[in-house]
Amino acid sequence: MDIDADRLQAKLDDIAGRVTQLRETRAAGRAAFLSDRVLVDATVRRLQTAIEAAIDAALHVIVRENLGKPRDHGDAFRLLVQARVLSNDVLPRLLAMVRFRHLAVHLYAEVDDDAVWAIVDDDLADLDGLVAALSERYLSPPPPHDETQ
Repeated sequence: MDIDADRLQAKLDDIAGRVTQLRETRAAGRAAFLSDRVLVDATVRRLQTAIEAAIDAALHVIVRENLGKPRDHGDAFRLLVQARVLSNDVLPRLLAMVRFRHLAVHLYAEVDDDAVWAIVDDDLADLDGLVAALSERYLSPPPPHDETQ
């Protein structure tokens, strides 16, 4: 099966849009973030949905490229690393994001505001890297065909 470029692009656009919103939150500063409960809640939701879109994009690639059967959401990123779609150095942070997503969805009362800020402050580049890697590999236009050969 081929990659559904429109579907993958939509997921990557969603991630990029959420990351832009999260960077706006970061630009306001930690004190403003921690003092605004609505902003904290919105940030948790934006992180959660960005991570879910990343998982969805990873699963789409895995299924379409027949890269294996992930046992869980974290395994989706492990399989992309094994297939050399993603670099190994990003894996621990993506796995931490998956754990954060599970916490936000299932144990939301236990989400620590400082942990949320740490992700916003330190880890958004990992989502950018995922978007870039998948875009470059699956969405870049093919090289021009040389008609002289």
